[in-house]
Amino acid sequence: MKKILLSMVFMVLIAGACAANPPKSVDVSVVGKQVKVTVTHIVGGSKTHYIYKVEVFVNGTQMVWQNLLSQESDQVSVVYLIPSLKAQDVLEVKATCNIFGDKITKVIVGQKTGSK
Repeated sequence: MKKILLSMVFMVLIAGACAANPPKSVDVSVVGKQVKVTVTHIVGGSKTHYIYKVEVFVNGTQMVWQNLLSQESDQVSVVYLIPSLKAQDVLEVKATCNIFGDKITKVIVGQKTGSK
């Protein structure tokens, strides 16, 4: 009986993970000292599957850690003011799904940006 119950629990957990998906893209744009992050994460308006964390690192130092509680559409956009930001700084932005996966984009301030 225990084996059957454990097998059922395992199958439910695996099915939930299979329905999850990591962020599709993380786009970063910088204007002056403002960093705009747009995360594309296809969830169909789900309240239980969403981007739950956005982190921004500047030259390897974590500057932003934001936890989110839901995702209303297939895109999440946030804007951060980083007063110390300057040309040639290396930005690393990480978006993490609450169920499975993450996506990281690196950009150099002053150069063309995009998802990688």
